[in-house]
Parts: sequence; C-alpha cells; structure tokens
Amino acid sequence: MYQIAGNAHTGVTRRLRYTLTMPMRREFLGWDAACLPAAASWLLRHLGPQMRDVTVALPGSRAGRRLLELLVESAAATRTIFTPPRLITAGQIIDHLYPPPMNPAGDVARRLAWSRALIRTDVDILHDLVPELPDDVHALAGELDQLYETVAANGLDFAAVADRAASLPDFREGERWAALAAIQSHYFDELQRVKLVDLQAHRAAAVRTGKPRDGGPLVLIALADLNTLQRRAIEAVADRAIALIHAPPDRTDDFDVLGCLRIDVWHEVKVNLPDALIEVVDRPADQAAAVVCHLADLDPPVSADQITIGVCDDEVGPHLEQRLKAHGAAARSAGGVEVARTSPLRFLAALADWLEHRRYTDFATLLRHPDVEDYLRDQLAAEGIDDWLTLMDDYYNRYLQVRLTGRWLGEESTAARLKSVYDAVHVGLLADLSDTPHPLRQWAAPLAQLMIRLYGRHPLDRGVESHRLIIEACQRVREVLDEMLELPADLDEPVTIARALRMLIAHAVLREPIAPEADEAAIELLGPLELQLDDAAVLIITGFNEGRLPASVNADRFLPDAMRRHLGLIDNRRRYARDAYALSAMLASRRRMHLIAGRRGAQGDPLLPSRLMFACDDADLPRRVGLFHHASAARLVSAPVSPHGVASAFKVPPPPDPLAEPITSLSVTAFRAYIACPYRFYLGHVLGLTTLDDQIEELDGGAFGSLAHEVLSEFGRGPAAHAVDAKVIAKSLDKLLDRAAAHLVGVEALPAVRVQVEQLRSRLHAFAAWQAEWASEGWRIATKHVEHAVRREHGVSINVDDKPMGLTGRIDRVDVHERTGEVVVFDYKTGDVGDDPEKAHRKKSGEWIDLQLPLYRYLAASMGYRGAVRLGYILLPKSEHLVRAAIAEWTDDDLRHADETARDIIRAIRDEVFWPPSEGIVFDDFAAICGVEQFIAAGDEAEGEDES
Repeated sequence: MYQIAGNAHTGVTRRLRYTLTMPMRREFLGWDAACLPAAASWLLRHLGPQMRDVTVALPGSRAGRRLLELLVESAAATRTIFTPPRLITAGQIIDHLYPPPMNPAGDVARRLAWSRALIRTDVDILHDLVPELPDDVHALAGELDQLYETVAANGLDFAAVADRAASLPDFREGERWAALAAIQSHYFDELQRVKLVDLQAHRAAAVRTGKPRDGGPLVLIALADLNTLQRRAIEAVADRAIALIHAPPDRTDDFDVLGCLRIDVWHEVKVNLPDALIEVVDRPADQAAAVVCHLADLDPPVSADQITIGVCDDEVGPHLEQRLKAHGAAARSAGGVEVARTSPLRFLAALADWLEHRRYTDFATLLRHPDVEDYLRDQLAAEGIDDWLTLMDDYYNRYLQVRLTGRWLGEESTAARLKSVYDAVHVGLLADLSDTPHPLRQWAAPLAQLMIRLYGRHPLDRGVESHRLIIEACQRVREVLDEMLELPADLDEPVTIARALRMLIAHAVLREPIAPEADEAAIELLGPLELQLDDAAVLIITGFNEGRLPASVNADRFLPDAMRRHLGLIDNRRRYARDAYALSAMLASRRRMHLIAGRRGAQGDPLLPSRLMFACDDADLPRRVGLFHHASAARLVSAPVSPHGVASAFKVPPPPDPLAEPITSLSVTAFRAYIACPYRFYLGHVLGLTTLDDQIEELDGGAFGSLAHEVLSEFGRGPAAHAVDAKVIAKSLDKLLDRAAAHLVGVEALPAVRVQVEQLRSRLHAFAAWQAEWASEGWRIATKHVEHAVRREHGVSINVDDKPMGLTGRIDRVDVHERTGEVVVFDYKTGDVGDDPEKAHRKKSGEWIDLQLPLYRYLAASMGYRGAVRLGYILLPKSEHLVRAAIAEWTDDDLRHADETARDIIRAIRDEVFWPPSEGIVFDDFAAICGVEQFIAAGDEAEGEDES
C-alpha cells in the first residue's frame, strides 16, 4: 500500500510514502539489436496481433510512429490481421490513467492568473522575490508557471519545496520560496474565482486519492527515467503494467522495480567506447565536414533512410544542413519545425517589434518578410511600385532615421511613393489594429482577421511543404486565439496591441513542433533524447561534448543542482546516468556508429570533452585526454554523399562573351577597382551592381565622406572661402554642417549619427585652422571648379592605340597661388587613418594600385589648367592634429608609368578580360557572388583591408 499526504488548499502532494503491493513485470529485451524492433517482436509474440486493449507508452511520439510502422510491417509480412495498440508518450501516462478535469485552465489563463497573483501580492513579500515588479509581468508569470510545472511533476508545490529545502545545508532561500508560496496561493485563488482548474494540481490530487481507469495492459518501452507522479500512477496499475527494458537480463540489478535506471549504478558505469569511434575536430563547421566525410566513405553506400545523425549541439545543426545540401543529401529534422521558426510566427514577431518600437529597422524587417512582400506586391501593383525594398533601403541609407514619424525627407515624388508603401501596411494590412489598449479577448478577432488578410488571399496546398508549414503554424495561432477569446472577463486585462502580440507569440511557440513530412530520401537529424530508440543502420553523433552529451544545467536561479537532487527532481547526476545508459545501449546494439566532438564553439569559445569519454579504465585516461587535445584536420569532399544525390552545381557566373555594349568611357576611380579584381570591376562598373544595407547603425565611410564633401563644397563656393581668420571659417562651417545634417539625416537620426556629426564638426574646426594658414600663404580656392564634374559629354579622353577612351570624374577642389600661379588639384579624404597619396596609390615596390590622382591631370586640362599641376589630398582624419595637405611628390617618370598602367588596363577592358575573380578578397559587397566562404574556417583570419 502507499500513503500520500497533501495540501488541502492546493491539492498538490507534499509527501509521498509508499510500498508497492505487487511487483511489476519486467522484460529484458537484450541490447544486441535496436530497441524498437525488439519491442515490436515482443509485443506480437506475447500479446498477439489484436492489441485494441493494449496501451504502449514510449519516451516520445516519434518512437511511437516508428513502433507502429514496425508492427504493421511485421503483420503484413505474415499476412496477419492487426489491430494497433493505443500509443502514448510518457507525459500522457497520468492523463491516460486519470480523467482530466472538465474545465482546465489553458496556457493563456494560467499566465494571466499568475500575473494577477503577482500584482495582488504584498510589496514587502514581493521584495523577497524581485526588487520590483517588471513592466512585463507576463514574462515573469510565464517563468513561475514553468517553475511550478517542474516541481509539480514530483508532487510538490512551492510551500512544499520551502519545507523540504529547509533541511539542506546552507540553504538561504527560505524567504524567497515563502514569497513564491504566497504568490502561488493567490494564483490558485484567481483560478478558483473564475471556476478554472489547474491541471498540475488536479493530476497530483488524482494520483493521491483517485482510482485509475480500468483497462488492458500498459506496456512501458524504454522509460528509463520517470518523475514521481508518473511512478505513482504506474504503481497504481502495477498488476497490468509491463516494462520492456533495452538491456540484457544480466543487468537486472541495474534497474529498479519499474524498469527505471538505478542512478548510482549508471553514474559510475564504464562505457565500452572504442577510441576508433571518437573523432575530435575544431568548430561546428568542422563537425559538419567530418559527418560528410564519413558518409562519403561508407562502403557500400547506404540509402538515406538508413542514416541517422545525432545533433547534440544546436550550433552544429545549421552547418550540418548546409553542408549536406551542398553535397547532394537532403536532411530532415525528425524533431520537426519549431513553431517559432515558421513564417507566420516570424511575421507576428516582426510586427510586434514594429508596433512596440516604431523603429525604422523594424519596419524594414517587416517589409522583408516574404509573406508581407507577397501582400505588398498585390497592393502596390496598381501604383506601379515594385521596388519598395530598394526605395526604403535607399531612404534609410540616405537619412539613417531612428523612427518613422510619417514625415518623409527628400523629394516630393519619392516621399509620395514611400507614403504609399507605409499606407499599404498600416491602412491596408493592419487596418483593424489600433493603439488603444483592449482586453486580451477583444484582440482575438482583429488578430484573426489580420492572419486571414495576409494568408487567406490565395489557396494553400498541404502538398507543398512551405504551404503545409503555414497551415500548421496558423492552426497553432488559432488555438491560442481561441483561448484568448474564451478568457473569463474577471481574469482579462487591457493590453496594447504590441503586448497582445507578444502574448500570442509566447503561447504559440509553446505548442508542439510541426512534425516533418515522411521523406525516405532524407537523412534524419535527431536530438540526443531520441537517439537510443532509432534503428537506422548508420548512426553519427555530433556534439559529443560536456553539457551536450551528457546534458547538464549549471545555472538555474530557482533550482540549483544540489537542490534539485534533494527534491528528487532531475539533476545533472540523473542526466549523466541517463546518457551513460543510452550510449551503452547504442554502442552494444549498433555496428556502424561514430561520435564527433568539437574543441571550440561557433564563436571560438572552448568546449569541454564529454565526461562519457572518460568513463573508462584509469589506464586509458591519458590516451583519451590526448585524443581530445589533438583535433583531426577536416578533409574536403567534392562528390555527392548520397548514392542518389547530386553535389551542388552552383558556379560563379562568368561575364558574357562578348559584352552587349563595348565600354567607351571610364571613371578615374574605376581603375583601382579593375586592378583589385577584374571580375568585381565587371559586377560593379559594368553591371552597376551595388548593395544597400538596412542594418547599419551609423554613417559608413562613404556616407560620412559625403556629408563632409557637402559642407566643404558649399564652403568652397561661399564668402568664407578666401578668409584667413580661422574663427570666421569655423563659424561658416558650423552653419553649413547644421544645414547639411538637417537635410541629409533629419531630426530622427540615429544617436550614433548625431555623434558622428559632432565628430565631423571637430575635424572641420581643425580644417578651419589649416585653411586659414593655407590662405594666408597666398592660396585661393578656384570657386568655379569646386566639386567640378567632368562627364562623358565633355569629351575628355586618354588615347590608347589610336583610339580614345573617355574619362569621367569629379574634382573636389582646385587651388591657385595668387602670386606664382601654381595649381594644386585636391581630393578631400575623411578616412580615419589619413594615408598620403603615395601609400594610397602605390605599393612599396612602385606598382600602381590606384590611378585617381594621376588621371586628374587629364580632367584638369579640360578645365583650362594645361600646364603642370600638383596633385594631393586634403586629409581630415580622426586625429585632428593630422589635418593637413598631403601633396604627391611624383616625378614625370612616375606619372608616365601611371599613364602606361592606365593604358594597359584599358586594353584589357577592351579585350573584355574580366575573369577569373581575384583571390584573397574575403569581405566585400560581392563575396557571395564570387563564391567566397562567408563562414571563416578554423584557423583562418581575415586580412585587414585598405582603408580606401
């Protein structure tokens, strides 16, 4: 008999004392074969093909689906009429044996009850939990709900935790748990007030006092670790329960009466793990590469449905999927798609960010959502706007606004188009959503209409995977909206639309992942808890590191590990024992298995080897330590890794031969681009490709320089251009900077941009001092040639092989000495370092890498400066004391060499020599097109780029 003492108010079990009246039947399946095929064989042999009255409990739903497949296959092979059993997971055992309540509180109602309980709790009591109640009470309420679910699985409430934990040495959290108990009391009061039942409390009360349902056999397959309430529920039906244990009969003493692990035994077990099965590489990308190598080495090749890859480290998963796809192998995450990763939930998250903060970048993110793009394509077609993303990105890059206020800077025609995009979202898509707070249940209908407006415009086909994910995700959203709609008025509270969206998202992502479609051509990716029950012929486990396998939790502000162990909750010791058993079973039952460990994470953080590597004889420990500290070098594989797969056919697209139109003119800045990489020159200067980035948070070098040029060009044309008083010049520059900044970035500029404006002001003040001294020496700015543009129609050219090549460009400034007539052609440079012309234009060997200043001689000649001109920079670097003129000291021979270099480049361009892409360029706008690896491999370091 067993006795249970409980709390009359909550119905939650406080203490459990029991003795099992009848020993439960245990059957050892052995582990020389996979668990599920052995279990299917046992079920058919001992219970027969008619299993209508049989209930089978497994660790997860995937194992249940696979067991059913095996049973059906076995029955079909013998042409036996088969009636399947009822399949449940371990988490459904209590609800299977004890009927759930008629009026359970759903997720939304529970969170609201916890929120109201927090608000009702006396401030002095709350101080023992948190310094003050956060603005987002709902998030704290969710944390308490999850904490309660954790302890309730062992039949405890918060008051019981406080009672039991008080006997722990050095326990100092009594007041905190007393505060939690007080809040929980209010929580139960709130649910009782609206006539709802807490499911956890109901389960504990049912196990304590209720009678389990009558029924047939309850078969537990590989349930090696059960919580307290599950154990008590099973004990109540021990006379009809059977535990099928994946272990040999000689390990009977290593399992308890319910077929669960004896933790002390498995915590100290030695794992029979040969060194040959362990491989240590460096980073997550290297683990993915090692998997591909092992698959390529399989001899004979194995079909995808007979391969399983264990993903114990989440950082490895994306690299693994990418690498497998590149080598012709489809990957299928058997755990399904998390609801948070689906398109509808990403839309709701982007919308919540936008409505809560009204930041420009949030709006841009919303516009980039594929489903919103599709919606806008329909809405804006009539207005002829099909480039809204470019329109918005260009606006952001030009003005760098923090928020959108409805006031648009720039030309009226462009502003009108931007307003159309903005209205298509707000007046169209978000028509039913106001800024006024409403009770949560009143937001349900407008949010449902929003989803219909976005996803109900076109039919969705479940046969199309992307459509199926949208349908399933919308179903989960609808379930939450139904809960919101049914909320009792006394529990509801007014919230903003942004908060309503946050709550909708928080509850939707708690729903079950979306199960993947069956695909025999895909390799299964499994999490660590599902690996033991998989029966594929080949198993490769990645993430064989401490904290991954075995799993561990080392930071919990409410339930540290020692406290978990004292309360009987799952702790790191139990996790290790569970994983040691699972690994032992897999090693014993599989012929083709491999474990891959990493030495570093994605960010370069060091990883620890799995303790399971060291569950060996003491004599083997030094060798195992050495194994981890000598990572294998990753091999490269070019062939498909699947017998039916095709390796990635992506190739860098070469230029057409010949070009559609010959190149007849070049800007003086284009020569540097061609010298650096002919192919990138083609992409940027022939095709005109550019990038726009809506993630920048400050003026980039080009935009910062443009702002400086705007100010300096106005200064060069203005009345202060010839002043010799630094104060007069500085005052003029301040006015021009304020006007240019207001025009270029407006009043809603990002904070970093406002700082940059002031940094530029400091540089301009240093420039004023230099300019005053320069002018006092007799130099005067040629105001008619400030920011002088030489265009194609001006006919400036350089003759190459008796054929002219047009030259274009813009000269920032020309200075003439009023006494000597000497001419200097200047280019403003605002780079942080301030390289002089020699360093910017030539290598130390004298080889030209830029021809801009030498080619300015041709432009200057067209402006009337036909004699010798000097060439230089006016430097405005970060260090203000380095503001100065830097004039090149090139000889006539140097300049002739520059001209010949230009002619050689022109000949190559005329011959259309744009291939292949230059190597060694990693970070640039065209890296993806040029096939450059965007993830840096282990040991690689990015080389610094020239400032220009």
